[in-house]
Amino acid sequence: LWEAEIRRLRATFLAVGGAPAGEVEAELEHALAVARRQQARAFEERIRETLAKRSLSHGGLSDDRTEEER
Repeated sequence: LWEAEIRRLRATFLAVGGAPAGEVEAELEHALAVARRQQARAFEERIRETLAKRSLSHGGLSDDRTEEER
């Protein structure tokens, strides 16, 4: 049940540690997929908030993502 939140936190630690944006975003997207699969709405919302904050603070998501993935 906690896999989505653990992955969200891992992405946060990766970001703080200076990991490439694509790696951080991939971990967040994986967390979001897990939350959706588990129908964990609260975790899904937290992950979306984290993605939105990253997008705002970094001028958007990395360019290698499609519009649909954003």
